[in-house]
Amino acid sequence: MLTEDAIADFHAWREIVRKLEKPATGLYKGWLGKMHGLCLRIALVMTNLDRCSSPEPQHEPKEVDRLHIQAARHFLESYAIPMALRIFGTMALPEDERDARALAKWLVAQEPIPEAINERRIMRERGAPDIDTRERLIAALELLADEGWVRPPKGKSGKRGGRPKLDWTINPAVALINTQSAGEV
Repeated sequence: MLTEDAIADFHAWREIVRKLEKPATGLYKGWLGKMHGLCLRIALVMTNLDRCSSPEPQHEPKEVDRLHIQAARHFLESYAIPMALRIFGTMALPEDERDARALAKWLVAQEPIPEAINERRIMRERGAPDIDTRERLIAALELLADEGWVRPPKGKSGKRGGRPKLDWTINPAVALINTQSAGEV
């Protein structure tokens, strides 16, 4: 059981974890989903450690108080979550950021780096990043555009209109990255 003030503090913790979960993906998101229960378990262990370290014999605690919930939260926020981010690395990034990184590494590895890259080519080419939907590809390309790697396609193709060109112009500076080191992207 939790005391009343511990319940309020625990609910505040749950809201923090929900906000962390929203952009998270994959293993990291699954790990974050366990934070509610982990916080309670750590608080219970801390409660029992306090009881055991008391110079006077005490009965088994019936409640976990706010102090122990806060101590568990502090441990999770200051140590466990940052360590999980280091362990999961890029897997902790949102999907569009992972896709953008993979696409950037692929672009830098092209010999020679083309002036433009076509969306369809990326989706079909062997060795291209494994981005399985056009929506994911567009999200990754838009992130790269925000960083100045590429420029979005312009308008319609041809004189009669038709389908828009799906060619993203590649920043010539990307070729300089290729000469430095593709592994550092």
